[in-house]
Amino acid sequence: MTNRILLLSLILFLPFIAQAQPRFDRFEAENTGRARVWMTGVSDKLQPQGRYIDGFEMAGDDGIFYAASAKVVATDELLVLCDALCEAEPAIVRYVGGELTDATGLPVEPFTSATSVFDQLLYPSYRGLLMCGYQAWFQLPGDALNTGWSHYPNGGAFRPGQCGIEFWPDMAEYTKSYPTEFTNPDGTVARIFSSVDDETFDLHFRWMRDYGIDGALLQRFKSSVESRPWTRQIVGKAIEAARRYGRAFILEYDLSGLGGEQSVQQIIDDWNWMCEQYGLNDPERCPNYVWENGRPVVGFFGLGLGGKTCKPEQYFEMFNKMRGRDNQEGAIAPLAGCGYYWRTSGGDALDFAEWEPVYKRCAIISPWAVGRYSSQDAFTQKRQQVIADLRWCQANNVVYAPVAFPGFSWHNLKTSWSGGVPQFPTNAPYDAIPREKGAFFKKQLDSYRTWGVDGIFVAMFDELDEGTAIFKLADAAHTPSNASDVNPDGRFLYTEDGIPTDHYLRLAGEAAQGLKK
Repeated sequence: MTNRILLLSLILFLPFIAQAQPRFDRFEAENTGRARVWMTGVSDKLQPQGRYIDGFEMAGDDGIFYAASAKVVATDELLVLCDALCEAEPAIVRYVGGELTDATGLPVEPFTSATSVFDQLLYPSYRGLLMCGYQAWFQLPGDALNTGWSHYPNGGAFRPGQCGIEFWPDMAEYTKSYPTEFTNPDGTVARIFSSVDDETFDLHFRWMRDYGIDGALLQRFKSSVESRPWTRQIVGKAIEAARRYGRAFILEYDLSGLGGEQSVQQIIDDWNWMCEQYGLNDPERCPNYVWENGRPVVGFFGLGLGGKTCKPEQYFEMFNKMRGRDNQEGAIAPLAGCGYYWRTSGGDALDFAEWEPVYKRCAIISPWAVGRYSSQDAFTQKRQQVIADLRWCQANNVVYAPVAFPGFSWHNLKTSWSGGVPQFPTNAPYDAIPREKGAFFKKQLDSYRTWGVDGIFVAMFDELDEGTAIFKLADAAHTPSNASDVNPDGRFLYTEDGIPTDHYLRLAGEAAQGLKK
């Protein structure tokens, strides 16, 4: 009887043992650029030992964070060093996620040594961040939401010769995938992922952490707000994964389809609901959401775009009614995803004089650059424009985060279908803006850093439709055929010969670290 009671007690106690996890205890500045951090709840000893590890950041009294590294020096103690603070004493140390665990393998959750609620934000500014646009819109029957196909098909079908994507993803690390009608070069069935599965979010945000990418701007579309209520769950899944891996997070509304006479109340209501449900405007509930000037960032793509009928009044209404800091209306930090020629008018942007008051109300400006230049030389010729944009932003206390993209192609997406017969686009060839084995992407990233921009927006993390994805894309040996009887020239692009499938993630991660120096 006694043994059975002991066994029952042990079983009841085990869940509490499993929940124990290393967590922040205290911090002490030791010298300029040096600090000690102590943890509690450590089983045996912190790991790994014997070398410095990344994932730490340090700030002085000015609150500006710089990359730091840490080394395990005792069972529960870390020495944290930051070269950028060689002349200042640390005021705050934070851990944004990485490989730090205890001896049992339990990870140390992201933390900050700050005591104020708002000081606890892991990302109080976009300055120094490299963020990726994240669509999370690839769906198929039988996935976590089971609402049918989305973005993989074209003309209602996803099969050889007829589809809406330009690249095939590298599927080697996905723990959940689905069979397709496509066949790999080795004769096996080609499989794909669904963006809405928990396993996919986990993998993608782990990649962001592992490669040093700061985080993601989740794209939330006007049409989804109006007619796809289940897409709200996608936001929750992304937030959970971002928090698990200490990644920054911003919600961006794609309003490129906003007409001048349309109501924006549903957008306002959606943001306010997101804040109630997920705490985007509450540092304690969502510490990895990005803020600027003491307010949560809200992205607005399509602001002032040329060829559109949207009006400044619509954006002011959203700015004034969305709830931000302390749940107050209007206490948000707008991010403008605007036309590339926003400041000079014309082309892809509406009249600057009319829209300048809107731009001045924004906390961040990120002009859309995809397709605005198609080679390294053409990009270099944009230098004066970028510098002038930056100067305007500096004069108006606005963060400038220009867009970099790896290449562009949307031939499969732009092929139209009627009765199973394709109509091929005449102005959308495969590989319209070549990637040049990463040289085109790297040129933009390196130049932006040299020109002194505040942050960078990478378009996009997972955009297979328009060929701008930087996540792991299949190489030739693992890319299925996209040819058929009615489309014998159909194909997919693939990671170039001699380039690893993670090449573009590495380039983005290196640029992210460079922004912090």
